Amino acid sequence: MHQHDWLDDIRWLAVVQGVLLALTVQVLATMLVLAPLGIGLDWTAVVVVELSVAAGAFACAWLARQAALINGLVVACGSALVSLSATALTQPDELTISSVLFLFGSFALMGLAGGLIAGQLRRFAFVR
Repeated sequence: MHQHDWLDDIRWLAVVQGVLLALTVQVLATMLVLAPLGIGLDWTAVVVVELSVAAGAFACAWLARQAALINGLVVACGSALVSLSATALTQPDELTISSVLFLFGSFALMGLAGGLIAGQLRRFAFVR
């Protein structure tokens, strides 16, 4: 007998696509907007990264068609791991407990927001 748990609801292909979308949006926004305008690593860049994660989580939750919050949160965690790895490789002295907590906490909120929005839109779009 198989018991169903939350791991069974994760759609890994959609998660990979969501993480890749989040990274792509972040890189494109940096190259096309932040760098040409001379915007460095300030709160504007943080907002761009957070919105990129929300976009990836939204796409994943939309593609997954079920368990939107769980799939969005998994995308956020995957994106946070990529961001943490990049920071550890390029600026290891910038890593502190508070920065890692902020990273995972803010990404988790964006993942949940993207998943929630996709889930609600899917529900309203297909119920009517």
